[in-house]
This record gives sequence, structure tokens and C-alpha cells, in this order.
Amino acid sequence: MREFKFDIDDWTGGNTLGKSMGDAVGSTVDGKLFSIRTHPTKEYSFINNGIIEITVDWGDGTVEDLSSSVDRHSHVFEDNKYQPRIITFGIRGNVDKLKECNFRDVGLISIDKDIHTYSIYTGDSTGTIHRYLSTVDNEDYKIDYLNFGGNNIRRIGIKGFSYLNIYHDIKIPDSVIEIHNRAFEYSTTDGNLILSNKDTNIHSEAFYAMLANSLILPKFTTIPKDAFVNMRTYNNLVMPETVVDIQEGAFREFQVSFNGAVIIFNDRLKSIGNKAFMHVETSIAPLKLNNGLEYIGDDAFYGALNINGTLEIPSSVKEIGESAFYGCVRLDKLIFNEGLSIIKDNTFKECRSIANDIVLPESLKYIGKNAFEFNLLYNRFITIFVHENTEIENENNYKSVVFKRYTIVKRNKILKWENLNLT
Repeated sequence: MREFKFDIDDWTGGNTLGKSMGDAVGSTVDGKLFSIRTHPTKEYSFINNGIIEITVDWGDGTVEDLSSSVDRHSHVFEDNKYQPRIITFGIRGNVDKLKECNFRDVGLISIDKDIHTYSIYTGDSTGTIHRYLSTVDNEDYKIDYLNFGGNNIRRIGIKGFSYLNIYHDIKIPDSVIEIHNRAFEYSTTDGNLILSNKDTNIHSEAFYAMLANSLILPKFTTIPKDAFVNMRTYNNLVMPETVVDIQEGAFREFQVSFNGAVIIFNDRLKSIGNKAFMHVETSIAPLKLNNGLEYIGDDAFYGALNINGTLEIPSSVKEIGESAFYGCVRLDKLIFNEGLSIIKDNTFKECRSIANDIVLPESLKYIGKNAFEFNLLYNRFITIFVHENTEIENENNYKSVVFKRYTIVKRNKILKWENLNLT
């Protein structure tokens, strides 16, 4: 009979096991899913949601096999020690059975009290973490620490950590290559959300409505589509220095309005996609676009109500998409530089607070319909000076502005009043 050492805290106590018994314990350990470390307690309870058959090691030498029936399970620690406990949960049989379960609406088990630590060990054979732990009726129970064990966690499944409230930083392991949609929806952390693997595939709305102190991004080249929709942070949203492209809807409805937080772009950024910051909520502060930016997509900052002050379009920007700044009602000054070629329909429509006369660059070839229909407050009018070669759609339909044509007297100079020859 082959014998070997198998030492697992609170499971075997380091006994020497025969092959059959060793295989049995080994299969149980292979199915170990997660553990929780309680605060000092005499008794602990949880609700088994009946999704799969599970085992529980209560941390005092007691191990139970639990049926898959929905039920509350409690344990009184008879050693009379009012102390923290490490309670470990596992699955009986093949861990891949988890792939057949629906964790969208309910977790494997539910807790009804705060815990100190929630530690994840493994998932199914693809390395996917499912929704193992949930809170009863989504009440505001707190977890001090969320820990990921080992380097075999590859994917975080749909709603894997939704509605959990965690005190400290959440650091996604480098081993994670995929985070599915709604994985952290409505979860909170008083710490930071830290992603460090630049190759992680973040699915649409993976962090929907999550609240964190800060979002710390890896060295992405591209911010994925719809990745951080409706997420909220207390501090600046900072683009890593490596980011070149922000894809469609990446930060749509993102809220960075707390404690003076704003958006900070890097100098390598070239493209802001459609709806990338649509309805973004920042502190009432100017938006500083970086030199090197070339494209601003449709609806990119649509309805960004708190962008105020002066907006300067860098000379590197070639095209501004349809409705890109529609409804940015606190903007009061627009500045344009040579290099811009296209302004599409409704780009600055309903920017009601604009107060400066505007000089558009000679490089501008086309202005779309209602691009500067500001509908200005107090029945005010402004003049927009536009080069004689620029095409304007529906020029005569504007209510808030008067267009005047000019030719360049001094080329390669910043346009000023004395440089204009009005026709």
C-alpha cells in the first residue's frame, strides 16, 4: 500500500493516509472553493442555497457534508473559545459541476453577518470564479479583506462578486485573463480597485455601478468597450501613460464627482471613442484635452454637465464627432487651433453658457448641421468667424450665432481680430 504525507490545516492534521483514504481527501481538497475568517464568535450560521452539494469545515475539527437542499446551517463551537474561525467550504464531487449552475441571481451560500476575510482558492477546470458568496437580501454586510489564493484563477464569472461590500483594496490577480460582465456590479470597496494585468479581457459592464475609492488601471494600450460603465470613484480618474485609445462607452456615466475629482489624460492618447464619457459626472472643473489627441467620437462627452470654463481643442485633433459636447451647459469659452478638419452635426449644441466670439481655423473644411446651435442664455448672440472655404450645413438656421467669413492675412499666426479681413 502506497503511503504519503498529506498535511492540510483543520482537514487531516498531517496524518499519514492510505491510498484510498488519501485519494478521498485529495478529491475533497481539489474541490475546495473558498473560506471565510469570522470575527470572534461562539456560533456561526449561513444559508445553503441548494445549488450544489457542499462540504464545510467549521475550523474546530468538525467537517460536515451538507445536502443540496435549501437550509440554514449553524454551528456552535463547543471549545468555548470566543475567537476568530476559519470556515472552509468545498464541493463534493467534480468541481466542474459548478459550470452548470446559474449564479446570476443567487450565490452558492449566503451570509448574514460581517466577516473578516473572504479567500478564494479555485474555480472550475477553466479557472473561473463563480458567485460563491452573497449576502442575505443584499443587506449591507461588510467583508474586511478579499483574498485570491494561488495563481490558478483565470476568469471571474458573471456576477461573481456582485453586491459585496469590502473595506480594503480589491486587487485582481495577475493570473486573471478575463472578467465577465457584471462581475462586480453594485459592489463597494472603501479601498482601491487595482487591475494590474494589461492583457485582461474586461467584458461589457464588468464593474457596473461599483463604488471604489480609486480605480487604478494597468498599462492598457486600449481601454475596452463599456468596461467601466456607471462606476463611481472618490478620486481622479487617471489614464495610464500607455493608453492610446479609449473605446466606445468605456467610461459612460462614470462618476468622479467626489472630493474635487476630475479626468486626467496622458500625452499618448490619440482617440476618444463614441460615448466614451457620455454623461460622465466630474467635479465642476475644466476639461483639459491632451496634445496628441486626434479624434473625438460621436457623443464622447454628451451631457457632461459639470465640465465648465474653457475648452481648448488641441491642434492635433482632426475630427470632432456628432454631438460630442452636446449639452455641456457649463462651458463658457471655446478655443480652436489650426489642424481641425471636421466638426459634425450637433457637436456643441445646447452649450448654453458660451460667451466668447469664436475664430475657427483655416484648416476646417466642414461644419455639420446645428454644430454651434448654442441656444444661448439671456437671448445673447455671438459671432463665429469662419474661413471663406469652410462648408457650413444650414448656415442660415442658427438662432444663437452669426457667421462671418474671413481670409488669412498673416498665415501661421494665431488668429486675432486684426488678422481678420471680414467679407
